[in-house]
Amino acid sequence: MNKANINIWYNMVEYFRASLFSIEGGAILNTSEERRKWVGIFRRYSKKDFLKLRDEPFKKLEQG
Repeated sequence: MNKANINIWYNMVEYFRASLFSIEGGAILNTSEERRKWVGIFRRYSKKDFLKLRDEPFKKLEQG
């Protein structure tokens, strides 16, 4: 029973740490200049054009 309780507690701590990391990471990403840049682009272009702009840098990586 003690082992089961320790395992449950350990999992709860790990979930708590993971949720804090997720919250902190999300806060950093949502306030970054890069995000603001892409949100602005998303608002100016159609979805199809936005996806082209988003994917363009990666096409250059695939080619070579």
